[in-house]
Amino acid sequence: MSELRDPLDDLLTEIPAYVVPDARTAWAAGARRRTRRRLGVVAAVVAVVALVAGAVTWLPRAIEPQPADGEGVGGYPARVLSPAVDRELPMSSAPLAMVYRRNGHDVSGWWVADAQGRSWEVSQPDVIDSYPPSLSPDGTKIAYLANPTMFMIRDLTEANGTQFETITDGAMTREDQGEWWAGSQTPSFWSPDGSRVLVRASGWSRDDRTTALVLGVDGTLTPLETPGFPAGWVDDETVAFVVDRTSEDGDQPAELRLVGTDGEVERTVALDLPKRVAVWFSQWDVSVSPDGDRLAVVDSATSGTGAVFVLSVSDGSRLDRSETYGGGSCSPSWQGSQPVVTRTGSLVTAAGEVVTDFDSRLDADCVMAASDALAGERHVGLAQRWFGDGWLAFHLRDAVAYAIGGLTLIGVVLLLVRRNRRSRAHRLG
Repeated sequence: MSELRDPLDDLLTEIPAYVVPDARTAWAAGARRRTRRRLGVVAAVVAVVALVAGAVTWLPRAIEPQPADGEGVGGYPARVLSPAVDRELPMSSAPLAMVYRRNGHDVSGWWVADAQGRSWEVSQPDVIDSYPPSLSPDGTKIAYLANPTMFMIRDLTEANGTQFETITDGAMTREDQGEWWAGSQTPSFWSPDGSRVLVRASGWSRDDRTTALVLGVDGTLTPLETPGFPAGWVDDETVAFVVDRTSEDGDQPAELRLVGTDGEVERTVALDLPKRVAVWFSQWDVSVSPDGDRLAVVDSATSGTGAVFVLSVSDGSRLDRSETYGGGSCSPSWQGSQPVVTRTGSLVTAAGEVVTDFDSRLDADCVMAASDALAGERHVGLAQRWFGDGWLAFHLRDAVAYAIGGLTLIGVVLLLVRRNRRSRAHRLG
């Protein structure tokens, strides 16, 4: 016994005087340490999950678009979310799916989105009005007024472009800086083969009767003098104009004029439309289908709640009519043989089915899609797969950011509490 007792006595004498060898106190201290350790592990796991989720939802919308692989746009987004960081469209980009107008208090102007719903701003510094960009059918080219004294066609896949320095905006101070001025708040239309774009424009000269320009990616420029509103292309060599005839006597209040790219009128087609529709025609209300067989006409006479008429290009007869339109000033796009229009922040079919939904924070009031994009696959994002139409589907990135902030705050509080207890124990000792 003496051999065992002596080492035990030596061990006890090494324990500091302020330490009380109480089993209950020791157990409680150990329980607190275990609880803090578990909380720390849980917080670390949640933080890692939150960071991964944040990377999944945030990074794809902040990085630059990747260079193209030589093919056209591969579909369209089911949803377009507000970007985490506002960025301008770079010179080189993968094909794009659609252009849209933001019309909010803080941000306004024209933006583009790719097939995954990532967005970039189209820079148009110092122009005096809204000049909508347009995408070629395959989304590889974009045509727009790049600055007050230059119209540009950019090849996104080749990172180059064609400049038209004789086209300006409509400011009177530009009269001596160009030969033509582009029509503001007016859509432009690409030829089916993506080689030319039809732009509404006028000449600065008082004797000039130009109503539109045909601009080629090769730099060619052809003025047209056809009255009416440009509506698109019937084929690669023929463009269409819709003309209001309500001031003339006759049974048909509007007609479609098919014009060759050389400016010669090939034929006219009377359109089966109510007179009130023709009276309220605007440049936004007409669009020819990608195959050149159909014409969509929006009824603007009923304050944004009217119908969409679908007419035959060959004979002007009425093929369809829908009452579900509810948008503002925005040219119809096409998904196959059916028109799609902008309504309350979404791109919808004339029957009311949502094609692409836009984050309400974008204040998108006009959406125009590349025809090949809408003919492709509908891309559904990870957040939408997880949460469907719920709030988190649009705000997952924000929720993750709040979660990371909350976990960081909890970690800081726990660290301060632990340090405070250590300091107190040291003072008591």
